[in-house]
Amino acid sequence: MNVSEAMTVLFLGTLLMSAILVEVEVDAMRIIAYGVTLRDSMPGCSFKHPENCYRQMVNSYRRGCEPEQRCRNGRSQTLLDYP
Repeated sequence: MNVSEAMTVLFLGTLLMSAILVEVEVDAMRIIAYGVTLRDSMPGCSFKHPENCYRQMVNSYRRGCEPEQRCRNGRSQTLLDYP
């Protein structure tokens, strides 16, 4: 076996191993882990990091707009009296 045949065998072997490794990685990416599908779990919340387990208030209560505040979609009294 001369040098060129040895290089060809080495190249084809490396190419085959690379193809097998790429296929294994692609198959691993198609699997969804069980932990991802859990309901009502917060990302980062664990026994190791309990500070991440507290939920922040999303929509706090606010009173509606009073007419005298002239808020968005609130009309002032002078516009209503104008003929």
